[in-house]
Amino acid sequence: HLETIGINDNFFELGGDSIASIQVVSKASRAGLKITVKQVLTLKTISAIAAEAIIIDSHATIAGSQQQEIVLGEVQATPIQKWFLSRDLLNHSHYNQADLIPLPQVVTPEDVRKALSAIMEHHDMLRLRCKPASESLPTLLITDEMTFRFRSVVAFDPNDFNKQLQQINSQEQASLNLTDGPIVAAVMF
Repeated sequence: HLETIGINDNFFELGGDSIASIQVVSKASRAGLKITVKQVLTLKTISAIAAEAIIIDSHATIAGSQQQEIVLGEVQATPIQKWFLSRDLLNHSHYNQADLIPLPQVVTPEDVRKALSAIMEHHDMLRLRCKPASESLPTLLITDEMTFRFRSVVAFDPNDFNKQLQQINSQEQASLNLTDGPIVAAVMF
């Protein structure tokens, strides 16, 4: 990822391709602009594309820029949630995603806590709880609990980093709980 992209930077030199051009057109549409994939692929720069873009909705907002009320209470399961929750698994909470994200050295543990709090508030599904129900599928509830696990690891052996990383990852994954929460954990090294 680049830190800055200029209006005259070439789309392809930045790593753009046909799939990315479709994403650009979709995001532009949500922002109230009409551009085509052909324009993105042939004009290649933001300035050239902007010169030909047509404003179709001057009141449109870019995704995420509009305030949303916090969603609370029972929600309907999506098809993928129904499929997942109907599977006969030993521990549904164990099936989660882990990622290692490099951060600039200027990021503090407090910065990470604040960012996680904002993400938890914005993304309702990160506050989801699966409560057992009399039916075959649990009841899905979105709570107002902005809980997540966070810890900062400052002392570790650089020669044994991979082993320690796997150990901490296993501990954090085991701490996640779809019924009682939290379902988000972060570790900062």
